[in-house]
Amino acid sequence: MSKKFKYTTNFSNIILASGDVDSPDLNISKASLESLKEIIPTDVDLEKNMDLLAVAFNGAVVNAFNKNGDGIDSKSAINILDQFKHKPTNIEHQKEKIVGHIVSASFSSFMGNEILSSEEVENTNEPFNIALASLIYRTVNPQFANLVEQSVDPESELYHKVSASWEIGFNDFVLAVGSNDLKNAEIIDDENMIDELKGNLKALGGEGKMKDGSPIHRLIVGEIFPLGIGFTSNPAANVKGLVVSSKTEQTPTTEKKEKNISQNINSDVNNKKSIIMDNNEILNNLVSALEEKVSEKKFSEEAVATVSKIINDAILERNDSFVQEKEQLETEKAELTEAAEKTAAEVKRLSEELTVATDRVTELEQQHKQQEAVARFDARMSVIEDAYELDEDSRKVVAHELKDLEESEEAFATFQEKLQVVLKHQNKEFIAKQEEEFNAKLAEAVEKRLAELKSTDSSEEEAVEEAMDKVEAEEEVVANNNAESSEQEVSLKEKFEKAFSEDNLTINY
Repeated sequence: MSKKFKYTTNFSNIILASGDVDSPDLNISKASLESLKEIIPTDVDLEKNMDLLAVAFNGAVVNAFNKNGDGIDSKSAINILDQFKHKPTNIEHQKEKIVGHIVSASFSSFMGNEILSSEEVENTNEPFNIALASLIYRTVNPQFANLVEQSVDPESELYHKVSASWEIGFNDFVLAVGSNDLKNAEIIDDENMIDELKGNLKALGGEGKMKDGSPIHRLIVGEIFPLGIGFTSNPAANVKGLVVSSKTEQTPTTEKKEKNISQNINSDVNNKKSIIMDNNEILNNLVSALEEKVSEKKFSEEAVATVSKIINDAILERNDSFVQEKEQLETEKAELTEAAEKTAAEVKRLSEELTVATDRVTELEQQHKQQEAVARFDARMSVIEDAYELDEDSRKVVAHELKDLEESEEAFATFQEKLQVVLKHQNKEFIAKQEEEFNAKLAEAVEKRLAELKSTDSSEEEAVEEAMDKVEAEEEVVANNNAESSEQEVSLKEKFEKAFSEDNLTINY
């Protein structure tokens, strides 16, 4: 499956025999358990298909939380129900050990096990079950099929040794605090609070409790994907009950054969625990048994010696093979250790190179920003110098304010607006206009004086000189007036300080 989920969780149930459902710790009846057989499809002919074993059971409780602190609500249960069909069943969640598949899924009432429809559970917040039916392949793993049947037999030593655990994948969850039943829990869906409290969840390493001792659970939401069933020997669930439906009987076997099968299966369930006897002890026991047969004249001494030699050679051969396997394992372990050390060294080297590269990238980014700042300053200073006649002092003041200006064009536009006020008399357009007005006044004064002198004996040259003197005198008066008024005006530096005060300009440091 290519789809990846951040989280997975399992919901398990203990397998019980349909004949033992009146046990006082169950609070369910035989009739209610038998009702689960309704979800086994009728088109599965178990009489003809003797290689199939059909089982039905409650998979999990909805609107409640399992021992791992996980749960789903009614809406999610309805959305994923059909996705259980045709998912594989395996042993101990080992996906390569498939022993069957799910054939149907439904809902059942909590404790009563009456089959319910989606419409009946759609709007409830009360607990109810997800019920599943599965077919087990006898021919794929006959011992496992036999184990399932023995696990529902109260007289078997394997009774209750197998449970069915269904697994789901998901990416999102919210928190349910204060109760093991969803209807009484407070739902927390704020992401910040979830991040703050999720460390208390059992699934994430917590104790499943808040500081005040109230329970905290994970309510699975969003996209949920059933991954299948794993039959396991570690039951851990709040849901109990399974029925076996089969039209065929197991092949009759002797008591000894059943005992051997039971021992083999029990060995598998308990991770193949075995008692290893000393080779010499085994050989001595065999020799003693053969000697008894010799005393009873059932075997000759030569036959006993031959058998003993064969057994001894086999043991020695196996011992040599064991030594070789052990040496091979030790060699492989050393090779793996060496490879791990090399990998760790390579990871360290790559980490150091990445740090150096990261520092270099940061340095280049800083250099690039500095270059951009210089280019931006030069461009903006050029715009200002094109617009104003700046002397050395005013150029220094403008440059000082400009270098700390924000990068945005809006900030530069605001700066230019303030310059239009502060440097109004240094504006090149303003200066040109003043010169144009001066020249116009001069021409007008000359023409006027020439007209006055037409009736006199003064020459045209004298008239021009008198007009120039008059105009210059007027300009001097204007200049003097400006000088007098300038004493009342603030200096250029003071103008800049006022224009670029904290109230009028934001400076970036």
